[in-house]
Amino acid sequence: MRIVFLFVLASVVMPGFAVAQEQPPMGVPVLEAPETLDEAKQGTLNILDKILAIGPGIIKNIWNTQAVPLWKDMWQWVSQELWQKRFQPIVQGLIDRGKELLGREVEKRVPLVERELQQEKQELAEELAQHGKSAGKSLWERFLDLFRTE
Repeated sequence: MRIVFLFVLASVVMPGFAVAQEQPPMGVPVLEAPETLDEAKQGTLNILDKILAIGPGIIKNIWNTQAVPLWKDMWQWVSQELWQKRFQPIVQGLIDRGKELLGREVEKRVPLVERELQQEKQELAEELAQHGKSAGKSLWERFLDLFRTE
């Protein structure tokens, strides 16, 4: 009974080993051994073409599968470990303290700014009234006013 069970198990599992061979990544051509001497000669003459055909695919594969995930992991570590746990509380404390100090200073200067704003409004109103009189004058009259002394 055990022999039959092992035989059935082996007959089910063994075909899976034949399919489990590694497949080359897409875009990377497979190099094959030459069958004749002429093929070997042509292969050595065209080796640069083969290297140039394979190189970018290999580099792209290495970049996408190893370099980019490594940089992403490093960025996450820096973001979580260094920034969020160490620097962000310090920077946030400085920002809060700065807002508090600036808030006090703003409250002190609000009346001064309001007075200056009212004064500026009055000056603009006077200037507008003065220039409003000359708005009805022609260009020639304005030109002559430049040379008149009063």
